[in-house]
Amino acid sequence: SGRWIHFVRTGSDAGAREKRPSLSEMSAKVTRASVAREEVEAAGAYTKLLVAGALSATVASVDDNVVSLQRVPLEHYSDCLRSGEWLAALRTPSDPKALGRVAGELIRFVTVSDNPDPLTREGLPHAARQLILRQRGVLDLVLAAAEAPLTAAGAEGAGSEPSVPSKAQQELSRSASSMATGALSSSVKEMKRALTLCMVLFRHLLRGHDANKDYAMRFVPRLQLMLGLGIRSAGALTEVFLENESVLKLVTDKHVAKFISLIREVGRQARYTKFLTVLCQCGGLPIRVNQWRICKMLVHEAPELLTSLKLEAGRVLVSGDRQYFPVLGQVGGSMELVEWLGHCPRDDTLG
Repeated sequence: SGRWIHFVRTGSDAGAREKRPSLSEMSAKVTRASVAREEVEAAGAYTKLLVAGALSATVASVDDNVVSLQRVPLEHYSDCLRSGEWLAALRTPSDPKALGRVAGELIRFVTVSDNPDPLTREGLPHAARQLILRQRGVLDLVLAAAEAPLTAAGAEGAGSEPSVPSKAQQELSRSASSMATGALSSSVKEMKRALTLCMVLFRHLLRGHDANKDYAMRFVPRLQLMLGLGIRSAGALTEVFLENESVLKLVTDKHVAKFISLIREVGRQARYTKFLTVLCQCGGLPIRVNQWRICKMLVHEAPELLTSLKLEAGRVLVSGDRQYFPVLGQVGGSMELVEWLGHCPRDDTLG
């Protein structure tokens, strides 16, 4: 989607201008050659420009002093305009149905697929559009929109654990439990669909896009607060770490402990075990520090979540906690390994 050019600010604005053309000067040249342009709000001390057909400028990282400019193909000018319409809807969603509709349109916008259903749509990620939406703040907006209905009155704000969860959050949490009974109300069903679409959109904005994943690392604590609600937040969180070596090196015991706690509370669901698997490798190579961290925490702090094997009279027997391994519980807690594997679902939790 274009060629990156990097400039480093080493002093004052005046000193920077002596070494290279200013952003405003480059933007003026671009305007004369392009159909139109949009100016996006300033970010810190830098001006962030989204210029159709020529340049997009943004701060590369909050931790460095680099401004990155990227050429945006002219055909994406209409994408810039279309994204503006969705921004307003995300800032002030009128109701869950409207939020779900906008999230669904954005999912179709950033993916290439023949499947029109945003809940099941996968296909290929559209890298240029992923970049445009991230630079325009869609990651921030979609997460804030998803948090709003989950925040009880008097909560401290986004990213903080509310002392009293909202009624909707309590109902979603109960419904996500493997032992849940009863149906959701129609209003909560509509909200759950909208929040699920927000999480699906968040994941699609990160797929295969390392720069967006690095940016999304700041949202990990907030995503963790949404786990266990049945809105696919685990998939969004997993995507932040998936095949991203720089982020995988930032994993802490707290990240792992949250998922171990969820497995205890909600059950041994595939989306939670998949997250732990993603932390252990990148590009087919092991991340040994994470492998050791997860093994240590499971063996020492949560042995009930693991099975044990023993050789008895020439047979390999498997045994496990009856609460987490219901198939084993039905036969007294142990059975032959081959027989147990035959009872295990291939696409969900292991019995």
